Amino acid sequence: MRPNWELRNCYNHNQVEFLIAISVCTVVILALWRTILLKPFKLVTVFLHEASHAIACKLTCGSVRWRVSRFTPMKVEAHKRVAECTG
Repeated sequence: MRPNWELRNCYNHNQVEFLIAISVCTVVILALWRTILLKPFKLVTVFLHEASHAIACKLTCGSVRWRVSRFTPMKVEAHKRVAECTG
């Protein structure tokens, strides 16, 4: 059997709407990226990203130190404990 490479009627109406919506959102986000409108969303995103690092560190028995920086809203420094085996 030969594969059918035609793309006619490949997508249904819902899939086309979804692709258009994603494309429009991407263009809007890129247009507004360096504006004050997106700053709160970017800060929340950075916080959740760094908090996930802290949670992973705690789950692996590490220690977490929080500090506030002048340049970034919040920074997480994770220090993993190293186990030494003597035998």
